[in-house]
Amino acid sequence: MAKRQGQKKRELRSLNQTLSSVHGQSREFSTFDDAFFRYLHERNFKLIAFFAQYAEALSTFEDIRKLPNSEALQNTLLSYVESVNSIISSENKIIVKASIAKRGHHFHQLSRNAFGFLNVQDQFDTVEVRCEAKREKYTVAEAHTWIISPPWGQCRVFVSGEPGITFDLVEVHSA
Repeated sequence: MAKRQGQKKRELRSLNQTLSSVHGQSREFSTFDDAFFRYLHERNFKLIAFFAQYAEALSTFEDIRKLPNSEALQNTLLSYVESVNSIISSENKIIVKASIAKRGHHFHQLSRNAFGFLNVQDQFDTVEVRCEAKREKYTVAEAHTWIISPPWGQCRVFVSGEPGITFDLVEVHSA
């Protein structure tokens, strides 16, 4: 329904909920056949990339690679993966338009090791960087760049605050 109405954010939320609910189900008792399951993953990947969530898109592609009989889909998505990798390695800023959800938070998986915020509509309660090897809480300062040390591993930014606050999360390469 969300796809037909052109509501991409709502469609992505629905896909994530659907994929989460069937994750780990035995194929024998699966709600969806393999072809439809591959379609759900394909659409999820494309929407994630559309919203500039590049690290998450690459992770989703790795999930697709593990699906049975997914070789044709992998080949179809290779040009998208190359584009995502090109964007990540470029010197251009990655700007992610974001907002605090109804639950009072927003997550973003970083594809680079430096980020900041612009156009923050209101105050955040907290900003936390959650990495494989470390967690840190920060005070938000607009137009400030935080640099994540490579040994911390893959990181996600967790922002909490009043639902509806909008902001731009900007990923850059550290100097």
